[in-house]
Parts: sequence; C-alpha cells; structure tokens
Amino acid sequence: MVEWTQDHLLPMPADQQIVAQAHFFVANKSGTPRSGEVMGVALRGIDCLKPGGASDYKLYDFGDEVVYTNALLHTTCRPSGKTKVTITPRNGNPVVLFNGFINGREQVEIGGVEGSYEYGMLTVSYVGTKEPTGPYRPVNQPPPSLAENRQ
Repeated sequence: MVEWTQDHLLPMPADQQIVAQAHFFVANKSGTPRSGEVMGVALRGIDCLKPGGASDYKLYDFGDEVVYTNALLHTTCRPSGKTKVTITPRNGNPVVLFNGFINGREQVEIGGVEGSYEYGMLTVSYVGTKEPTGPYRPVNQPPPSLAENRQ
C-alpha cells in the first residue's frame, strides 16, 4: 500500500533519468595499464513511470581486452523514483548496494569479491534529459564579453 501511494501521489519527474555507475579499482598486481573499470545503467524517467517501473542490467565489456570486473549490475526503478541497485558476482550471490530514494546523488562503497571484482564505489544520481535552450556557443572559443551578455 505504501509503494502504491508513493507511485501515484509522488511520481518522479518524466524528464529525469536515473544513472547508476559502478567504478571498480584494478590493483597494480594485475599487470594492466589501467587503474579502474566502470560499468553503468541508465533508466529514463518516462520508463520508470510505466506500471511496474523499469529494469536494466549491464556486464562490463571492453572489447577484446582482458577485463577484471566479472559481475552483473542490475538496476530497477518504480514510478515514485524508488531505485534498487544490485551487483551479482560470479559466485551468483546478489548483493543489494542501494535500495531507496535518490537525494540528488548517493554514493555507496562496494567491497570486493575475489575472482569477480575489486572494491569500488557506486554512484546513483538523477540526470536531466531536457535539451538546453538558448544560442549554441562553441566550447573552444572564449566566452562572450560582459557587454554582449547584457544585450
């Protein structure tokens, strides 16, 4: 009953998306030139607002290179914006990393699992999807003068 009330009376904004990004540290002993790996899931607000919400998952995939993160990141959202993020290592025992409402941006430490992934950090946040308005300005040019801005 509580979830139904939250979903119908306090829905999340349709123009937002929920982004869950997991950053994993890769130890020097692995012999890799990189120091970390990132995997993420994005759920559009318009999809979360559908009855039953939305769900997606990601595996770390970096082409033909050797990877050190062997896990499944699964994210679900409800129309209210309530979000659940789980990670499933190779041993098959899912761990809930986040289960709640996002207050701007949330960060959660991730403990490592031998043979599956190193320790890391999960960041869960809302990201806007509205197109910017106003004139487009190239990023490689200096900003307009104050006199130009006042017009």
